[in-house]
Amino acid sequence: MTLEKLESLEDNLEKPGFLLFTVTILLFLIIGFVDLIDHTSSSTVVFNKYSIGHVLLMVVYLGITLWWASKLFKPNDDAWLMGPVSWLQQRPYIPLVLFIGFGLLINNILSRENWLNFPALQFVIFVLILSFSGVILFTNRNEPTSNNWWRKLVIYPVAALLIVELVLQGLTFVGALPSLTSATNSFIPYGRIYKTEQRLTNTIANSDGWYYPEFVLAEDSKRIMILGDRSVQGLQVAKEENMGWLLNQAFLEEGNTEVISLGYPDRGPGLYLDTVLLDYAVEAYEPDEIIVMFDFRNDFQTVTRPQRGAIFFEENEEGIIDIHPNSFGVRHHFQHQVIRAYEGFQPNRFIENHYITPRIVSQLLNPPAVQASGNQLDNNNVLGLDNAFVFSAESNDMAMQVAQTQIQTAYEHLQEQGITMRFVTIPVYPKAFYEQNDGNDGWSTQIEDLDLFLPEKTLEAFAVENDIPWLSMGDHMLQTEASVEQIKGFYFGNDGQLTAAGHRYFADAVESCFLNETAVSGCHPSK
Repeated sequence: MTLEKLESLEDNLEKPGFLLFTVTILLFLIIGFVDLIDHTSSSTVVFNKYSIGHVLLMVVYLGITLWWASKLFKPNDDAWLMGPVSWLQQRPYIPLVLFIGFGLLINNILSRENWLNFPALQFVIFVLILSFSGVILFTNRNEPTSNNWWRKLVIYPVAALLIVELVLQGLTFVGALPSLTSATNSFIPYGRIYKTEQRLTNTIANSDGWYYPEFVLAEDSKRIMILGDRSVQGLQVAKEENMGWLLNQAFLEEGNTEVISLGYPDRGPGLYLDTVLLDYAVEAYEPDEIIVMFDFRNDFQTVTRPQRGAIFFEENEEGIIDIHPNSFGVRHHFQHQVIRAYEGFQPNRFIENHYITPRIVSQLLNPPAVQASGNQLDNNNVLGLDNAFVFSAESNDMAMQVAQTQIQTAYEHLQEQGITMRFVTIPVYPKAFYEQNDGNDGWSTQIEDLDLFLPEKTLEAFAVENDIPWLSMGDHMLQTEASVEQIKGFYFGNDGQLTAAGHRYFADAVESCFLNETAVSGCHPSK
């Protein structure tokens, strides 16, 4: 096109705003069509890629897109759009039905897993609904003959919801709302993380969906992954205070090692050592080494039978430790929570995750259920811990068998893939420990007939026997003569989560034991 013709077009363009609207909508339609083409159907009967239904959907969608594109040949003619809009506005019950349909479509996108195959199409549909809702609601609104009651019926409730949401969003910035536990473990790329226990955490997950600084994942880097549950997730401390990030900073001078932390929901090794999730992590991040943080606070099985919310393992008829059939659904649920991090950015989950109002309402109407706990064998729990029975040799056999099986299975699974796996224990110090050792020069882990270090000694012996690299942090604290006050500073009260000082202490010990291979008490790198 010559400059003269371009100037002529500009001179003759009477409705530049409408042309811009037409071009913008066309671009979004094209983006959605590309997403449809790119997806492979589960049933591939056409060209070995698409199902019949998928092809029909693409044909209809392409027809709509081409029809819309044809309107570019008449940039000054908006009658083809404004005429139907005026017709709708004169029949208010029809647009109300249309808005209800928009709401049902949005609900479908937010609730149906099928939409995860079309992230760009999700975004396009949201934009189209917003655009055409605006056109229907706000064009011709000032005409004298306009009947506006139906507009108010739509605009006022939406405005009220928006105001409530803005107020709630504002309250999160000062920590005035209770922690949104349903959002905390969502693992959605750029997902909202809001927590008020111990300290205010009001931030967004990284682009991979983890509470951690952005992963670099350089092609030539050596990658070390830290696995565990909430102690590794570290929601109570800043991202830059996480033990993984502290280790990562220690390797900056070398320039070829990256350490990343993947903190899972608090469901113990039955989740974070599950081979399905291990394979997801290995495929996504290709680690050379994995360091597992085994937390004595809650990583031992704490129930005597399958219960809601608990992943229960048992010994089957062949004498093999395996998950109980009734717990498959529980594990599957939490697996899918974590797998969201590997599914990439999804507009529907992003919107659902950042929309606070329904989460607050749901939490007020249905407070989070108390996690199943309390072993029936332990009626006199002097430790105040759900898993107090594991600290007695008379009652911890089954718990030890389950833990050892989980450790051995994960270790051998990763060995087959050439990945080194190491374990670090996180000891637990309940209130009774501090009361007993308050003011003493030294300290003891023997509380009545229970020994806080008994499970650590048992698992350490198992690891040494099976040549599994191991770091016993309880023994490390004992041998380095950490004071009771120092230990108290490593944890957030009875909750047992690690403080910033705790993350630093563990990072230093891991670096010395496994990464620098210097002599550290409690450290067994390998034979």
